[in-house]
Order: sequence, then structure tokens, then C-alpha cells
Amino acid sequence: QKYQESLEINPKDSHAFFLWGNLLLERALHFKNKNKEKDIEEQKTQKEKENEKVVKWLNKSCKKFQQSFQINSKQPQLLYNWGNALLH
Repeated sequence: QKYQESLEINPKDSHAFFLWGNLLLERALHFKNKNKEKDIEEQKTQKEKENEKVVKWLNKSCKKFQQSFQINSKQPQLLYNWGNALLH
């Protein structure tokens, strides 16, 4: 929500998009790793729902990285993190 508020003030703030993308990426990776530790006997439908959340956060993350890149394409860390999100 803070990133969204920041972008309402300055919609061309590539750093805000970058940080928002990082937050979504970290959330997805944390959730993905947390699910690996769950009991093997867990129902498949529950796992599928949780995997959908991970994919949703990864897609949102990539969208924020894309928006940041459109504003400022000279951010090596942005490209690294965007690539990392695409790998998952």
C-alpha cells in the first residue's frame, strides 16, 4: 500500500516500482519455500491453490519490474531481480 501511495504522488518513480516488485518476489519465494516443508500427505487441491498464489505474486512482481524498466532502463539490479522472478 505504501508503494501505491508513493506512486500516486510520483507515478514516474521507477525505484518505487522496483521495490514493490522486490516485495512481491520475496513474498512469492517465501511462500514457495514454506510450502516445500508441508506434509507430503497434504491434499493436492490445497497445494494447487497455494501454487496459484505464488504464480500470481510472481506475475505481479514481473509487472512492477517492467513498469520500473519503462521509466528507467539503466538499473542492473532491476534486470537481475526481474530475471530471478522469471526463473521461478
